[in-house]
Amino acid sequence: MGVYKYGFILTAIHDLVTSLCVVLSIPKVISRNSYVIFIATGHVSNFPYGQILLIILFQMMFLSLLILTNSFIYRYIHICKVTKLYQQFTSKTLVSIKSIQLFEDTKAATKHNLVAIQGTQLSYIYTRRKCVIVLFAVNILILLNCGLIMVVCSWPNAEFREQLYSEQVEFDISALKQKSFLGFSMKHSVNTLTIILVIDGMLMMSVFSVIGSYCTWGIRSMFKNTSLSNNTKKAHRKMLRILLLQSTCPTVLLYAPTSVCYVLLFASVPATSSVTDALGITLLLYPLFNPLVTIFCVKDYRRFLINAFVKKKPTLNVQSIGLADRNVYVPFSKTTN
Repeated sequence: MGVYKYGFILTAIHDLVTSLCVVLSIPKVISRNSYVIFIATGHVSNFPYGQILLIILFQMMFLSLLILTNSFIYRYIHICKVTKLYQQFTSKTLVSIKSIQLFEDTKAATKHNLVAIQGTQLSYIYTRRKCVIVLFAVNILILLNCGLIMVVCSWPNAEFREQLYSEQVEFDISALKQKSFLGFSMKHSVNTLTIILVIDGMLMMSVFSVIGSYCTWGIRSMFKNTSLSNNTKKAHRKMLRILLLQSTCPTVLLYAPTSVCYVLLFASVPATSSVTDALGITLLLYPLFNPLVTIFCVKDYRRFLINAFVKKKPTLNVQSIGLADRNVYVPFSKTTN
């Protein structure tokens, strides 16, 4: 599986942490004309522990988007770039390797060599330690940026809390003061910094959407324009369908209800308790369906989980050793991984 093994590990950790945060905090959505909050109502709902769980839960939401984006990029590079590189090398007659002359046409050699070198570097980006470190650092920076947006824009200040206490939002004041929640208020959360960070978050989401759409379009185009074998095309099409299905789950169960909450807020549309309850239930379904989709659709992921949690029994290997005029059978215990 190569580098994909680390993607499986990250996916398993993401699903486990998300499920634990949801079960322990049970976030509930409350929306009014001037604010929207996600309040913890589970066993771990008191401040500050419930607040920590909500922060981790929202970070897991951002992480799911990063995992999907990286999966699309990985699949795009290993389908499109490697195939294009193969076509560039086979479209011209290769000559002396010792002189590093790839094509007979010397005028076009520089251009073709540059494209080939770029394609090679791009296709092997996941096998080079420095490149992997850079990719890891970029993803960490994106997560830190998301965390900054969440804390600055969603952490309730004293004025925001007083507004909720005065309205007695579905809880009495003494209970509400102990509850942990994150949210956004049009009265008390809007300032220059939060506006900049909200725009930053919207741009980041747009970039991720464009990357996913571009990779999907590139992969589908490659199926039509290349001379790949039918079996190879079938395997790549299956993987693309799995990626799209994996994208559908968080889009429908995470991003859509969260976006609806903020659209209702910014548009000043009043929402009934039945609407907010439906949005909250939709969010709670994500940690149930997301791992199931991955487990049932990705065969390698199932094998990874089985190998990680199920210990294989040692098998008895019997080897024969000839001593003098007879054979002595010596058993060797060997554990297969």
